[in-house]
Amino acid sequence: MSDHEHNLNLSANDELTSKTKMFLNETRAKLKGHERRQFMARVVSLLGRGGQLRAEKKLGWDRKTIIKGTQIETIQTKAKPVISI
Repeated sequence: MSDHEHNLNLSANDELTSKTKMFLNETRAKLKGHERRQFMARVVSLLGRGGQLRAEKKLGWDRKTIIKGTQIETIQTKAKPVISI
């Protein structure tokens, strides 16, 4: 397992460290529009069950924006073609 995998554990069982919070918020701040919402949706997904609430409370993220990003992420995932061989 590489170093970055040890440092960025976002599972529901772990507390977010101040460095992780700072990294996530700095990254979010650099993004705009759909890219920002998509990033937020992916982080929430990594946080697992209760991820939206955790992101809202621990990161200060807007729940409506998170929900919008999650909906877009779901639509994009469903729209990708499946190729079988």
